[in-house]
Amino acid sequence: SSHFIEITDEEDQQAYNVADSSPSAEDDLISEQNLSRLLQFIKELKPNYQEVIQMRYFQELTYQEIADKIGEPLSNVKIKLLRAKKLLAAIIEGK
Repeated sequence: SSHFIEITDEEDQQAYNVADSSPSAEDDLISEQNLSRLLQFIKELKPNYQEVIQMRYFQELTYQEIADKIGEPLSNVKIKLLRAKKLLAAIIEGK
């Protein structure tokens, strides 16, 4: 299986701007959810997105730690998290 994901310029720019310290609107939305509801929402994501979201929010790993754990480049992890957070935020807002 290929480790390369198609990345749009906009996503690339956003990922480039992603810093561990600056929470996005999606971060805020996700972090204010009730934990059991959040877990239900996460189950609606694809498994590879579930994995990175859980590592980021529940194990509180850094992007680099997640990259090391899943054996993918840091840029991939940032993009995956960006997409996962957008999808998760859309699920939350759609409820």
